[in-house]
Amino acid sequence: MLNPNEITIYAALAGAVLDVNTFDLGHGVALSRKTLHVSAESLLGLLPSIPEANHPALRALARSGAGFDLFAQLSVPAEFRPERWLDRVNTVWWIVTLLRLRCTPEVRIPLLASEPWFPGEPSPAGVEYWPVEIEGRRLPLEPGASPRIGEEDLRWVEAHWFHSGRLVVRKPPFNRLLKCLDKAYIMTDPAVSLVSLWEGLERLLAPAGKLDRNVPEGVAAFLESPGEARRKLGDRVGLLYEARALAEEGLEPPEGCLAETYAIVKRVCLKIVEEERVPTREEIERGRFVGLN
Repeated sequence: MLNPNEITIYAALAGAVLDVNTFDLGHGVALSRKTLHVSAESLLGLLPSIPEANHPALRALARSGAGFDLFAQLSVPAEFRPERWLDRVNTVWWIVTLLRLRCTPEVRIPLLASEPWFPGEPSPAGVEYWPVEIEGRRLPLEPGASPRIGEEDLRWVEAHWFHSGRLVVRKPPFNRLLKCLDKAYIMTDPAVSLVSLWEGLERLLAPAGKLDRNVPEGVAAFLESPGEARRKLGDRVGLLYEARALAEEGLEPPEGCLAETYAIVKRVCLKIVEEERVPTREEIERGRFVGLN
């Protein structure tokens, strides 16, 4: 069996529309447009190449008649081996995470392959497949997001993905925030998704990394300069944080609360990526007391 971290890998992407034919992201990593609808039933046809642990999920999808509208292929070469960085599988994950944050959270990775091939086309001999994100319905975290990924978006990813990737490896609070964000993406219960988003912010911004009434001020201090904008944001985030406490008890969050909380988490993540710096908790604590009264 092939190891996807020792070969060139090809990721099938779904959930968006690519406006360019190809784009070189640097370091040998490339994105190319390739559109195809693939059913879960056709993925089942790849057995036994697909790991057995994924068989039940694929069978459930096949029974429901679900499938994926693939829009692009992301390739990461075997030669990509930077020191103290992500492996090739997590390189795919990181680039897709940035596409979710920059464009739409609907982007997902149904399948990795050892060859540049999509279901529905002739399969090279010996090709292996690894299903990744084959869960069904997702929550509307950003209902108004455009599904289109344009050249400007890709230039932004090109400018930031490699340098900010170091933060994922070297800054545990940011890494934990991203893991909580990943969990929120795949949850089907709004309350669980909301709690996961807040847990990520708490791990980044709260002194104890847990439920803390000072978290809203920390969020506002990180995102806004001292003044009226910070005060207003702190007040709004405080209301959202109250909804987080209700969700912790298993209660349904108010309508729009999940999407608004995701927007806050998105702002935090994008600022870290663009500044290529994770704030320390000491910096957040100092900032909380400036301009909030």
